[in-house]
Amino acid sequence: MVENEWDASNIFTILDAPRQHEFGSDITVLKLDEKLKVVIGYTENGSVFFGCPQVGQIVGFKKGRANLEVMQSIDLKDRGIVEPALALSFFVNSEEELRAISTIFSGLYDLNKNASGSEKATSAAQGFEDYFADLPKIGLTNELEIGLFGELSIIAMSGKKEELVRGWHSSPDSTYDFSFNSNRLEVKTSTRPTRMVWLRSSQTILNADPHLTYLSIYAPLDDAGMTLQELATQVGKELSPTIKSIFEEKLSFYDIKDCSKRFDYKTASGTPRFISSVDVPIPLADNPRILEIRWKCSFENLPNSGDRSNWI
Repeated sequence: MVENEWDASNIFTILDAPRQHEFGSDITVLKLDEKLKVVIGYTENGSVFFGCPQVGQIVGFKKGRANLEVMQSIDLKDRGIVEPALALSFFVNSEEELRAISTIFSGLYDLNKNASGSEKATSAAQGFEDYFADLPKIGLTNELEIGLFGELSIIAMSGKKEELVRGWHSSPDSTYDFSFNSNRLEVKTSTRPTRMVWLRSSQTILNADPHLTYLSIYAPLDDAGMTLQELATQVGKELSPTIKSIFEEKLSFYDIKDCSKRFDYKTASGTPRFISSVDVPIPLADNPRILEIRWKCSFENLPNSGDRSNWI
């Protein structure tokens, strides 16, 4: 086997590995076949992706959580550039879906190995359009519904709505909720005044990121308040047509039409707390075999020390 080749049957194991985003790049490369210029990894918003040279002409597609981009330039930094290339990405919501996508990626990789330089792999990628169209949107758990309301709240209350929409990483597996101009914002929403939230070590690291700010939003439940759908509609009315299209595309990951919880948006928008990541307490874990930690933290008594000017 050529050194840079990999066994297609191992793609699930590769994609299921612990994730750590490469800052300064919009993709994280997990495997690269330097001879075939085939790459798998995940994007900044947490989608798994398969990229390879494009041979011939095909039409891309956007179907729910799947996206086939054509005539792309995949920048691998010091490992070179793949162009023209196709990039098939998908936001995975379960282990079952990851296994299915891994099988698709395996087939595309084998096609590239066995029919290198032909249009077969290119055409095969386009052939999965109907399959992806039938996959359901992401159902919202209680935690996701509360969190999404907080993310929509900062967009709604901000005077920089369009910048926030462009920098919004709408998928739950994204490392941070908003990123632009080298600044990152992680929104933590609570329905209780204690502002008790869960944190994870892949976001808050031992060497605190000076460009990372946490936003604590207190959004109590209120029968006279707003649903996710109502808040999203309000935000959409204040966006230009181009940005509204981006907003609706990112929101389309989620199945929000049946979300019935109502939140007090007036309280949420009137009591935001911006907290610098350097002021967030971090549990110590010196054992290298511990890959990630989750812990509960109250933001109620942390200093309102974060730079709000980037976001409001």
